[in-house]
Amino acid sequence: MKILLCYANNATAQKALELTIEYGKIMKPHIDIVTSQYGKGHEGVDEVNRAEKELKIAEKILIENGIACKTHFLVRGIPPGQDLVKFSEENKIDLIVLGVKVTSNIGRFFFGSTSQHILHEAKCPVLVVR
Repeated sequence: MKILLCYANNATAQKALELTIEYGKIMKPHIDIVTSQYGKGHEGVDEVNRAEKELKIAEKILIENGIACKTHFLVRGIPPGQDLVKFSEENKIDLIVLGVKVTSNIGRFFFGSTSQHILHEAKCPVLVVR
């Protein structure tokens, strides 16, 4: 089994990481920890460095829990939602784990554009963590 953990170091991503660890201990999958940024000059050096550091921290936590994983920092010039779905298809992912922050009543009905795109377009199951 292959799991894609969509990761950005925030509270919901941490919850998604914790859940992925639990799944990892039971199913012994390979986990791809993935962050996607749009590219085309939209990100600064500090933002890129922070994203890479956060991926390495998540990787270390999974490895410490005995879970096989690999990090991927995607900057392919397409919106993150499209990029993550494309990655899942290219790598034959079986499950996407995605943390979603809901901040308002309206937000409960409409997730962010990245989350919405993944939920609507992914060809594999998507596990949403709040």
